[in-house]
Amino acid sequence: MLPIVDNYQRGVFPFYPRSWNAFVNRRPSQQTLLGAGEIAFLRRQQDRRIEGAKTSFLGRSAIAGLVHAKQLEAATTPIGEIQRALLDEITQLPFEARGPDMLVDDIGQVYDAAAKLWARTSILMHQLLSGSGATYFHVLQPNQYVEGRKVLSREEREQAIDRTHPYATPATRGYPYLFENANKISSRGIHYLDATGAFEA
Repeated sequence: MLPIVDNYQRGVFPFYPRSWNAFVNRRPSQQTLLGAGEIAFLRRQQDRRIEGAKTSFLGRSAIAGLVHAKQLEAATTPIGEIQRALLDEITQLPFEARGPDMLVDDIGQVYDAAAKLWARTSILMHQLLSGSGATYFHVLQPNQYVEGRKVLSREEREQAIDRTHPYATPATRGYPYLFENANKISSRGIHYLDATGAFEA
């Protein structure tokens, strides 16, 4: 998801570090700076609400829990909207912030290349840690947008599914490429666990 959303869709080489352009771009736009500030502010509000819910004497109340959930949902929606606006913003990036162009006929080639790099870097981390006597584990994390892993209830869909979220489509489309490349990891004797089915009922 991250090579697509954080880099490729912004015109940045997908395999640079996450949000590379934000680190090296000498001319971030005012809109980018304002958007980043708004997201940070809203996330701080979310953190305060979560901490408040934990310490409240009404924390075990179903009604109080529903109120807190709605408050968090109300804060999450504008965060997603700001993120989408920033993704849609067109900026002229210098080469050091953009990197080389990745010319593909179909975006599926980017997903495929990302999955191959994912497997290769896991193997390299395993080799590095094995050389120092450490044991390496690779766990593929669950994601609510991975199809066929869990049948969501109506309540779960309402709370956890937002098809307009920037990560929704990349997760749905990208995970199958990870499944296809997982054997490259496990075949090297690496402790690999596909945990995408962890919440199956």
